[in-house]
Amino acid sequence: MDKNNRAAKAADMKQVAVLEMRQAVDELLVNRFSPNPRAYPNDPVAQRVATERQAAILARHGATSTAEAGTSDVVLIKTPQKQVAYAFKPMKGESPQNFAPPGGAAMREKMCSVLNDEVLNTTGLDFGFPKVQLGTHEGEFGALIEGINGRTMDAHALAINAAPSEAGLHEVNRTRKLWTTQVTRIQARELQKVMLANLAMGNVDVKWGNMLVDLHGNCRPIDGGSAFPTRCALARISYQGMAPDKLCDGPIMGSLPAGDEPMDPALRTQFLAINTKALASTLLARRRELLDQQPPDLLINGEAPDRERMLDEDAVLAGIASLELTQRILRETPDCSMRTLAQRYITGLQAAVPTSDVEAYQRMDETHSFNTMSKQKLFMASFDREVAGEMANPARRSVARSA
Repeated sequence: MDKNNRAAKAADMKQVAVLEMRQAVDELLVNRFSPNPRAYPNDPVAQRVATERQAAILARHGATSTAEAGTSDVVLIKTPQKQVAYAFKPMKGESPQNFAPPGGAAMREKMCSVLNDEVLNTTGLDFGFPKVQLGTHEGEFGALIEGINGRTMDAHALAINAAPSEAGLHEVNRTRKLWTTQVTRIQARELQKVMLANLAMGNVDVKWGNMLVDLHGNCRPIDGGSAFPTRCALARISYQGMAPDKLCDGPIMGSLPAGDEPMDPALRTQFLAINTKALASTLLARRRELLDQQPPDLLINGEAPDRERMLDEDAVLAGIASLELTQRILRETPDCSMRTLAQRYITGLQAAVPTSDVEAYQRMDETHSFNTMSKQKLFMASFDREVAGEMANPARRSVARSA
């Protein structure tokens, strides 16, 4: 018996030694041969190439997994120490929920990164949005998003990913208690910063699942796929009254005191210092560069994409308009809270979106669904026709409005 135990123990030790040796070799290969994108701060092409190569090396010698939350396909690329180095969002796996054409979500992720860097360089305000490169991974083109510390507090993802067992229920309850404690330690300024970051990009999908929180209570926004909204997306936001107020409540609890605290004065000052005209010029120029740099033979789900519509100029300017609306509210109400800002924001947006667009969306919403990209295309085409019909037929527009 002792002889068998010793043999089993020796076999286990040998297996552990082999695993440790493999990890050591993987770490050596990653450290020695993996390029650092940050070594090329002034060369966007070199940054992209270095990011692609680093992600490929990590995928081979580290680990990969699929993200548990979200509606788009996301591959997590990890280091040998199992830390997330990149989140890769292929264009072919984008969700249809944001009303952007195929490839539009990846373009928006990149533009959020561009906006973050430009605001940081000109005002010193760091929203914390991760750096993003558009590139190729495993033969697919998409957004390679820098991995950052922290975890989301996505109650929906927690529930649907829980194991259907007593142990799974125990883990859910343990996590909920942990979140309840952690939320109380987050300073109001951190939540305000995430909210302002999203509104600066025209993204009303401000929620706990689109934000990473680290152990120190620092918060960073993620998931810019719904930023820089399309005309149809703006119509939906207006029609549904989608106020960006979800951070005013906890992920699993009611109202948070932080939601009613006045805006941090220093944060407000930095946000108001953003030059919207200069920022718009920069974003439009970068949009053009990014479209021109895409592979000429790019296919998304077997089809050549409509590059100009991936992220059109109107969507970029819609993001700028959202930023200007938020600045106006902060100037008029210097001590406003997140809750007040959210309500005034949706009121201002509803006043700005043409009534004809909202009515066209309402008619489409009653007759179409867009749970797949093909159905989203049909929905968008119908919306465009409806809007065109409204613009060309004032009589129909007045009848619809009176109804």
